[in-house]
Amino acid sequence: MNNKCLIAAVLLLGSYTRANPQISQEARDDFRLGATVASCLVVKCQVFRGYLTTDLPNGGNPVLVRVQEWLYGESGELEIVPLSLANRTLAKSSSTAWRGVPMTKNTSVTVVLSQEQGFGVLPGETVLITDGERESDLVRMLAAEARKLQISPLSSSQTSASLPMRPSSALAAYLLTYALLSKSLPDRESRTEILLHLLANTSVPPERWADIAAWLTTDYYALPKPTRERVVRRLSELCLHADVSAAGAAFRGLAKIAAMDDAAMRTMISPTVLAKLAAGYGVLLKKGAIPRLTSLESGWSAK
Repeated sequence: MNNKCLIAAVLLLGSYTRANPQISQEARDDFRLGATVASCLVVKCQVFRGYLTTDLPNGGNPVLVRVQEWLYGESGELEIVPLSLANRTLAKSSSTAWRGVPMTKNTSVTVVLSQEQGFGVLPGETVLITDGERESDLVRMLAAEARKLQISPLSSSQTSASLPMRPSSALAAYLLTYALLSKSLPDRESRTEILLHLLANTSVPPERWADIAAWLTTDYYALPKPTRERVVRRLSELCLHADVSAAGAAFRGLAKIAAMDDAAMRTMISPTVLAKLAAGYGVLLKKGAIPRLTSLESGWSAK
């Protein structure tokens, strides 16, 4: 380790202090709900509020829901909601999307119903149904965001940029799904903007940050040079983040880029920052927080 790296390492020894930051169970549930609803909203989907017109039907017949308010994908007054197919609910032990909802006449429900096949979604599937007021409010918010993005897909970047001021795990999950699966975004640069905002965002569970860092690298060579430089700079900044989860995710992402583009380490990162990165890498490696990343080590020595 050279003198620059040694000095930086001494300064960084106490910096990585927060490992695996806590996120509330409620926020995790919101993120799961957001991803569930988003899997439908990025394809053809219906979202509405209404009430059951019958008690539990016999023989597996569908339940009839009288629609009171269309939230997304308007259709007829009386919507037939099937009682079947895969579970997309918050409770892992649930066997259907209806689990926990009282199957009695006049129960007020919010329904998310797929209309075409998507990633993990089948046509006609009841993706989610809830009688809970809080979950219904979240679904309403996501449906409103989907309507907005139908008109202006690029506003997704502004929304993701606002999450630090207005945290929402459900919205973060929707934006992540939108970035990865929606066909409405005009280019890969737009997707990259959203992912940059979501990486190390406190509305996203920390265990997902490494995935986001990896997704950031998949479009690397398809991006214009200024955007590639922004990605490298952002990852470099997060490598020095006090949060071990954020730093570890960023180091892994930067290593993927270094493996693809060894010039990135030499041309996009200043010698001063590179020395700090090498020192931080050594600290996290010693802590066992990250594995050995040989593509980065080549970058330190090549500088």
